Amino acid sequence: MKIAIVGANGFLASNFITKGLTSNQHYIVKFSHSCTDSESTFIDVLDLVSIQNVFELREFDLIINFAGRLSPIDKIGDDLNRLSSLNLANVLKSIGKPATLLHLSSSLESDDFNTESDYALSKSFGTRNLLDATLDSNVGVIIVKVHNVIGRDQNQRKLLATLINHATLGLSISLDYPNRIRDFVWVGDFAEALWQIVDDFDFSARNQSALLGEHQAVRQIDWEIGTGIGTKIYDLAIEIYERLGRREDLVSYAVPEEINDIFEVCIADTSSTRSIRCTTSLGDILDKMIGAQL
Repeated sequence: MKIAIVGANGFLASNFITKGLTSNQHYIVKFSHSCTDSESTFIDVLDLVSIQNVFELREFDLIINFAGRLSPIDKIGDDLNRLSSLNLANVLKSIGKPATLLHLSSSLESDDFNTESDYALSKSFGTRNLLDATLDSNVGVIIVKVHNVIGRDQNQRKLLATLINHATLGLSISLDYPNRIRDFVWVGDFAEALWQIVDDFDFSARNQSALLGEHQAVRQIDWEIGTGIGTKIYDLAIEIYERLGRREDLVSYAVPEEINDIFEVCIADTSSTRSIRCTTSLGDILDKMIGAQL
């Protein structure tokens, strides 16, 4: 199967590609706005002409869009999250060849756009924009909801990395939402799970082609990647500080008035047949992360 990886030099994409190089026979073509290696071809997912130039003369079985931004959500980051998959879909529709686009969504998105952060809001719009654009089109869609992916080479502003950095330096930290419960996924598990989804698509597409004698875009398919195990943010912080020999009282939080936090719990539903349960425990993730920090 021929796969286009858009945003190939980012954290998730690079780990996904590395896993694929050792575990499958798919042919991968990498596209990126920042071509830091000679193997990537330039693409600007906010420019329809740039996308047209890339895909007009190329044909792929699957296009995976990793383009997006977690932090900071400035104007460009907001546009990437809202528009990158939409722009890809619109160009693919205009070209007219059947195509399937895999889109990564955040576990914190909401259909009513009442979200916990600017990042989740922009991702919510991005997923909805894509689904609206591909309705009754020749572009198939695979939506993969992803929970909090952790890895040593990730954005250092993310929660777990920030907690480890503060604890390593012996600095105090104040938590805004200590009671929130989240699902943490090791990046290697994420990459392996996403390849399972790709292989499932490949198997289904081959069967469809054999049955119909031609390739057709798949209908919308939804997947979820997570552990199904929730961890309270305060408990996570305390464990990290204890592991690094720091006092628990360095972790503090403002005690809010009675409040119903609608974003309190977000963990994967691993009972679903379209959910892939990642198995690396949070303890093992901390071993990997803290070991790399020391």
